[in-house]
Amino acid sequence: MKIFIIKGILLILLAGAVLVGIRSQFPYDVGNRGFHLKKENMMANIEAYNTAFIGSSRILRQVDPQVIDKQVPDMRSYNLGVEGTFYPEGWYLAWHLVNELDSGDLEYLVVELAPINYTIEKNLHTVRGTYFLDDPTMQLVSDFLDDSQEDAQAIAEARDLYSIAAWDQRLANGVLFYKYLPLDGDGTYGLGADRAGFAPFLKPPGYLRDSSSQSDFKQRFNRQMNLYMGQLQQAMEAGNAPNASFLQNLQNLVEQAAAKGITIYWLVPPMNYSAEVYPLFDPLGQDQVISFLSRLDYPRLYKVKFWQDRLHYTSEGAKLFSKQLGIQLKKRIRRANKEMESASSDESLEESTDTDP
Repeated sequence: MKIFIIKGILLILLAGAVLVGIRSQFPYDVGNRGFHLKKENMMANIEAYNTAFIGSSRILRQVDPQVIDKQVPDMRSYNLGVEGTFYPEGWYLAWHLVNELDSGDLEYLVVELAPINYTIEKNLHTVRGTYFLDDPTMQLVSDFLDDSQEDAQAIAEARDLYSIAAWDQRLANGVLFYKYLPLDGDGTYGLGADRAGFAPFLKPPGYLRDSSSQSDFKQRFNRQMNLYMGQLQQAMEAGNAPNASFLQNLQNLVEQAAAKGITIYWLVPPMNYSAEVYPLFDPLGQDQVISFLSRLDYPRLYKVKFWQDRLHYTSEGAKLFSKQLGIQLKKRIRRANKEMESASSDESLEESTDTDP
């Protein structure tokens, strides 16, 4: 009996090693078909771009590279956004993309800033929902939950769900990944040369079908907006400390990118308030965080007519948002360039002084 048990354990360990080996043969982004296709498209023409945007449908549907490039001199951007790319998947993809890039490939990487997703049960036992849970990403999740201000039950449930998902990633998905390996594009991710990864909503919002639906949507939208504005005001007054572990992981990504000459900007789109994200603004650097959370700062962006639903802009709203995003990027890049010029001038003056007889 004992020999049978030992053989069984050895067989399981061998099967696990084989599955992990199979998984290692596929690209890091194999579970996210949209990202893989878009990234391959961008990398095949990398000399044409110097900026990339990473994030969820808030990037995919709302960030128009053509509009942004008109606002920022010499910017040539590509939208790598894909629906459902929440954290930690967004962090995982940004981390691996920076590793994949060579120095000089990109100048700027704009990453949607969001908290770790607590509600992952609907994606359990799927490749898309688990492929990114390697050891570093699971460490990020664990560190984040250790410092989280959420209630204890939510944290405990999240730990359990991520543990199950991590086992999925290491074992079951090893034999399933081949089914998800992206081989060709189907045109649904904004892959056309005129889109650069941008895929806006093309149909009018469903609430426009009648006046009753319009009134109902406006009420629900305004309730959600007022809730976010109230929460934002409370966060500003409370001055809560950031999640230290999460902040460190984000700063590590910034340093990793800087080593390859890439500047990271963190993007927080409108109607996307999070109590765990706002305290990160100051330590990450106000010039590095581009936040559109305040209706007072961007009143036009919060007009109901520009919204497809309570989370995304219409195609017209996306143009407006992209223009404002471009303006904010331009301001930050100009300030950074001036600071570099000033520092360089000071160094030259010091060298000149040192060599004076």
